[in-house]
Amino acid sequence: MKVCRLAPYNIRVDGLSPAFPLGIAATGVDIIPRNSNQRLNLKEVKVKIGILSLLIGKINTQVNLQASRGSLVAETSIGIGSLIGGNPMPSAVEINADNFVIDSLMDFFLSSFANDPTMNPLVAPLLGQIKIRGALDGSMAVNLDSRDPTQSKGLIDLSIKNGSFVIDDPGINISPQNFSKFTVRGKLEKGTFLLDQISGIKSQSLQLDLNGSVELKENVMNSLMNLNLFAKLEKELNENFGMIVNAALGGQNG
Repeated sequence: MKVCRLAPYNIRVDGLSPAFPLGIAATGVDIIPRNSNQRLNLKEVKVKIGILSLLIGKINTQVNLQASRGSLVAETSIGIGSLIGGNPMPSAVEINADNFVIDSLMDFFLSSFANDPTMNPLVAPLLGQIKIRGALDGSMAVNLDSRDPTQSKGLIDLSIKNGSFVIDDPGINISPQNFSKFTVRGKLEKGTFLLDQISGIKSQSLQLDLNGSVELKENVMNSLMNLNLFAKLEKELNENFGMIVNAALGGQNG
């Protein structure tokens, strides 16, 4: 077993080997935050760099993750000139998920946020008790043009299958929520991302509808968002969080 300390994480790897043509493969990967005991476990991680792309001034990378079940492949392309110029935004991003189990991944991120010293102390304990289960399925393929965002285009169609949501706190009486829908679908066209009306989340006591658009700007942080959110909480979810959601959405909680 090999141990690598990459602040703020400890990374343990059972085995390392080269991946053709230029890359590395790691098996039995454990990523453990320094401020938490919650670990992210992956059966296999492969990182590859395209050799031919380097000859035309681009860095193409492919990351292949294998969880307890399913796989997730993410590919990015970044211009070397853009990196040198201080613009790290990729020109292309592609994600393909095939029933990739997200249990460990969600526990890892929620625990990391809960233990972040900058997190609101009223929110942090709740984040550490949330459990989200399911398998990510679908794809995303977008081409981004930072110089002229109107040339950006792509498609996103991602969903969580057999998903569920639990708050592991005896003081909060909420039954497990099983998602009948957990979908993000939309199209990026002429620099504007349009959410499809099918996007949203639905369980026994929760309905969250998403629609609207995001207009990309040269500086991504200045992008214009015109999103409409409608949340409907019922039963114990409404009793515990109805007032909070209602205030956050300006009275849109049904």
